[in-house]
Amino acid sequence: MGVGSTNLLALVELEPDFIKVDRSLIQGISTSGAKQRLLKHLTQFMQSENAVIAEGVEYREDLLAIRESGVSLSQGYYWAPPVTMDNDMLLTAEIETKREALIKLVDKKDGVLTDDDVVTKSQELDLLITQHCRLQQRW
Repeated sequence: MGVGSTNLLALVELEPDFIKVDRSLIQGISTSGAKQRLLKHLTQFMQSENAVIAEGVEYREDLLAIRESGVSLSQGYYWAPPVTMDNDMLLTAEIETKREALIKLVDKKDGVLTDDDVVTKSQELDLLITQHCRLQQRW
């Protein structure tokens, strides 16, 4: 949904399971009450916060406004740049390398999971896994 991509009649007639909201309606949403209201109405129309996908999220402020409007799914450079399938394989290899390093670090710290180094490495691994999962959902 967005500028030139579809119209409201098509939305009503097709009754899609998901709609992706064009970046032109998402960028700058944090400073536009009109955009926020429109997004909130689209979410209400779709009857699910998981049925609306915000495209083109680049800034945290816009992400927060999107969430306040009831949308929980988004994509854009805020999360990660687009990744090719070849890069996905590299990401998978990086995840495995970091996972093995984390296991060794936990062993070195006598199994203490609250150690600052362990927590930091675990968070890094979580970010990579989250990115990988999001990429898998796109394909």
